[in-house]
Parts: sequence; C-alpha cells; structure tokens
Amino acid sequence: MLEQQRIDYLSAMGITQWMPRAVLPHAATPRWLSDVAQAPEANVGRLQQPSRGANAPVAAADLLSGFAVKAKTSTAEPVHVTSPSAPDSKVITPEVKSSVGAIDDKVRDLSVDNLASSPGIPPRFQLHFLRVSGGGIWICDQSVAPEHLRRFAHRVLKGMQQPMDLLPVPVKFNWPFIESKHDDQSEPVALQALNAQWRFFADQGVSYVLTFGDDSRRWLARIGVQSHYHHSQFIDMLSNASDKRQLWQALRTIPAH
Repeated sequence: MLEQQRIDYLSAMGITQWMPRAVLPHAATPRWLSDVAQAPEANVGRLQQPSRGANAPVAAADLLSGFAVKAKTSTAEPVHVTSPSAPDSKVITPEVKSSVGAIDDKVRDLSVDNLASSPGIPPRFQLHFLRVSGGGIWICDQSVAPEHLRRFAHRVLKGMQQPMDLLPVPVKFNWPFIESKHDDQSEPVALQALNAQWRFFADQGVSYVLTFGDDSRRWLARIGVQSHYHHSQFIDMLSNASDKRQLWQALRTIPAH
C-alpha cells in the first residue's frame, strides 16, 4: 500500500497520523521524514535525537536541567529581618495582656440572669402553683418536686386544723411555652404570661403567697407579687426544726379564709 493511501485510510477512520522523527531499524524509510532525520547517522540501530529546530519538541529534562544550573550558580542573598527594638516589644506586650484580661472579665460577668435578659433569648424557668385554700397559694420552682410540696402542705394544714378540701394538682407554668424560634418568647413576653397566670388566681380571691426556691420569689417579684413567707431550699426546710417553726409562725399570722 502506498504511504499516501495509508494516511488517507487512517484519516478517514479518525486516527491521527503522527510525523516520524527518526528511522527505525529494519524499517522502510518514511516518506515524510525530515531532512535531518535522513542523515547517514540516522540509520544507526537506535532512535536519532531530534533537532533543536523551531518546531522540534524540547525534552522536559532539558528544561529542568537549565533551572537546576541556575539554582546552583545563583546564590540567594540572605534576608535580614530587623527585629523590633526593646521599647516596641514592651509596648505590645501590655496591650495583649489587657485584651485577654478584658475577655476574662466578660466571661466572668456572664450569668443566668444576664443571659435571660438578653434580647431574643427566652428565659427558662418553671413554677408550680398549689392552691391550698380560698385565699392561699404555695408556689415552688423546678428545684422542688410538686408532689412533695403537695404532701407537705397537706400535713401542715392538717396540723393547724385548718379546713381544707382535697388539695388539687399543682398548676404548672413552664417557660418557654413552646420550643420555637419563630415565636417571640423573650423576657417581656414571659412576664406578661406570668402576670396573666397570677391574675387568674388573684381574681379567685388569693391574697397571700408562700414561695419555695429562688426562682419562684424572683419571678413573682418581677410582676409585683411579694411572698408572705419564703425559703430557698425546700428539702433543707423539711429537716430543720427552726425553719418549720418560722413557717408555722408565718401561717399563724394569716387571717383564716
């Protein structure tokens, strides 16, 4: 087959025809071989090194070798870094310490009250309202089990021989009302809801309040309700005779309803 026909067949089949660069041993001389490759030394039993013409490819090793030679011959000038003087370092060090100290102070100032009063952050608390009589109500926070408060109130009222009916289940007031980021449950909204809950009992004739737990007194004070008697630790009061005596005396000063 003629060389031109072979090239046409390969082109018709979409096969790229490459230009030969050297004469292969025991092979016919290519038709399109360059004049340099057809030199007498090209017929040696090895591939002929291509010429360095304008269109001849350059080996990557040759390019890298050029950079290697430059790297060996050229010496980098040492870079002298001027360190700051002693007075400058003294000025910078106190500024860093003061910044760290300011951050520590802000962390120390964080508390439950500050977080609850932050805009957009709903406060978290839980109150239980136990109606013990027509004019009295006992309130505890989440630190007190409401059923324990109910049994204790029953024993106290029975010991004082006060008329009482079967004590109802305490009314639970939980905030936030629902776990939702789309509803406004900030502190002002919580106070409005708590005040509405208190007005419900006040409209029914409740006139005195006993609080157990710090959250119960604190949140009631926010809506203007003062407790007739308060104890921060309900469990400790159950085992302390002096605390029970104070509770007894506080109840004795309350007019019968």
